[in-house]
Amino acid sequence: MSFLAPLFLVGAAAIAGPILFHLWRRTPRGRQVFSTLMFLVPSPPRMTNRSRLEHLPLLLLRGLLLLLLVLAFSRPFFRTEDWDRIAEQPLPRVAILVDRSASMRRDGVWDHAREEILDRMSASPAGTRFGIFAFADDWSSLASFDECRDLSPSTVRELTGSRLAEMSPTWQGTRLGLGVARTIAALQEEETRDVAERPQELWIVSDLAEGADFGGLENIEWPAGLRVVVVAAEAKNPGNAGLQPVADITETAADVVRVRVQNSSDSRVEEFTIDWEDVASDDPVRVVVPAGQSRVVAIPRAEAAEGGTVLRLTGDSEPFDNVAWVPRVERPRRLVAYLGEEAADDPQGLRFFLEGALSVSSLFDVRFAGPNDPLDTQRPSLIVIPSGASIPGWVTESIKRGSVGLIVLTQTDGAADLLARLGLTGAEVAEAPEQDQRWAEIDFESPWLAPFAEARYSDFTGIRFWKHRSVKLPEGWSGTILTRFENRDPAWFVQPVGMGRLHVMASGWQPSDSQLARSSKFPPLMMRLLEDAAGISAGGRQKNVGDRLWDPPPQPAPEAIAVPKDSLVKLPDGEESAGYRPLADVPGIYQLTIDGEPRLVAVNVPPDETRTSPMDLERLVTLGVPVGEATSTASRAREAERLTQARREDLEREQKIWWWLILAAAGCLLLEAAYAHWLTRRRRDAEAAA
Repeated sequence: MSFLAPLFLVGAAAIAGPILFHLWRRTPRGRQVFSTLMFLVPSPPRMTNRSRLEHLPLLLLRGLLLLLLVLAFSRPFFRTEDWDRIAEQPLPRVAILVDRSASMRRDGVWDHAREEILDRMSASPAGTRFGIFAFADDWSSLASFDECRDLSPSTVRELTGSRLAEMSPTWQGTRLGLGVARTIAALQEEETRDVAERPQELWIVSDLAEGADFGGLENIEWPAGLRVVVVAAEAKNPGNAGLQPVADITETAADVVRVRVQNSSDSRVEEFTIDWEDVASDDPVRVVVPAGQSRVVAIPRAEAAEGGTVLRLTGDSEPFDNVAWVPRVERPRRLVAYLGEEAADDPQGLRFFLEGALSVSSLFDVRFAGPNDPLDTQRPSLIVIPSGASIPGWVTESIKRGSVGLIVLTQTDGAADLLARLGLTGAEVAEAPEQDQRWAEIDFESPWLAPFAEARYSDFTGIRFWKHRSVKLPEGWSGTILTRFENRDPAWFVQPVGMGRLHVMASGWQPSDSQLARSSKFPPLMMRLLEDAAGISAGGRQKNVGDRLWDPPPQPAPEAIAVPKDSLVKLPDGEESAGYRPLADVPGIYQLTIDGEPRLVAVNVPPDETRTSPMDLERLVTLGVPVGEATSTASRAREAERLTQARREDLEREQKIWWWLILAAAGCLLLEAAYAHWLTRRRRDAEAAA
């Protein structure tokens, strides 16, 4: 038998009370009446010691009553057969997710993260199942559950230490939502393989910078019982300031470069200087940025070196984001061929608005050629063909080699034959009966319309199309419809032709067909086509680490990439090159060789990595993250004690032995009262008889 409140057993010492009373309180046994004492006042008898107990049944009843009460208050219970297994807890399954983003490059952060991981692994119960993973913009496995399954705890710890020592933080951003989602998937996969049911834990080892991307955390379905442990890796020096270009370097005529200086909210420094690192300068720009704020600064443009120039921020203790790479100013020459017959100065024609939209390009030195102009030896980047125009023999071959063709259906006569000659056979073109249409469906995920995806740019409802041509595409067509009219007719679609692309617009942009040319969205739409034709993606020449250098692939495809690591990357040939999308993995100047010409792309540290102030953990809680504490040997002992105590209470509550003891005590009390009453009456009767 065990007791839930064993201290009450000390009350069993109260049994000595009745025994003492039985030994000490007595009156002389006999009584002799003297006549001479009848006039005296009686006095109580004196207590005397005795060596023999009297009324043993009464004493036993009283002692038993006290003993039953003491036992009832101590709440006894009987142990069951599974008592020895009550404190046995299944060993946990722990997934360690390590942050490898650029902000982890701060002084002391990565070393502190490694120490925290190894110390917590040592404090974990022996037999804990571990899996180690890493994340930044992507996710990777350092030591999977399968690899660690049959290893001893010390070997797993040594393996983890060696893997962490071999790696270092990347230059990428912090996609916390992606890392957590992939790690939970790995935990669930391991759970299906493991026959033993184990509690699961996820350790997030990170500097917990407020610039982390939480996207996707709110949509995660957290497994039941999963505990998320946040392990903060701290920097030796609080605060950080960073330098980033404000936007893409496209204004080549400007004599300044605009950069943003961003200072974290926990920074202790607010005075900085900015200067060109690889160009001699005697007048650095000084800027004051209070903690938690940012400033845009215009830096006089320096004469660029062959691979671009570098701006450096000084005055900050954390150097990882104090450099901004600026590509060399260049305006490659691009040829746009227009095959229509109208004059360039005709305000009612397509060419008038096309030249007006592209002639102000800051990326290229654009030259226009008409149907009768000589093309020299330069292949046109963009070929605009209104329906009804005659097509020279070089057009089809030029598109197949990488040019972008744009067919504008201004009339139905000869439109189907024109599409067939350029690779779109089986299409039917007719004048649409429904007039005054608008674009109702727009594919903002396509690279040509992605710049308009933001809410402030995505409204095309104000552009009216007075007339359009209805195009019935053949079955099995492999192209992409970018926009549709309200009557569901395709308004703009594209299909690949060899190494190039063929775009088709079902309505013209001249005033007789639509309001498109007079819209503010027309110049960027045409510019996107020219950029696509010239081999520049929507991101331009200014990108962040983790971005793709191009998407979709430029046509013609680049022959090679010179990366900042002083190496030349050869690109795949043939079909593999069509889907090749290389990522920028380090900051610096990347040089793409396209059609024999160099193209420079500047890659910088993601701006959010500059925001290194510690995040508020309440933000994780509001997103539904089940934040808790890690299981250690000490916590496991406390949990075992808690489980044991809970089992004691359950058994005591189920058995209710105290209730029967109270009933037995009540019975003893009644017997004691009845027996004491009987003894009293017997004594009085004897006294009366005497």
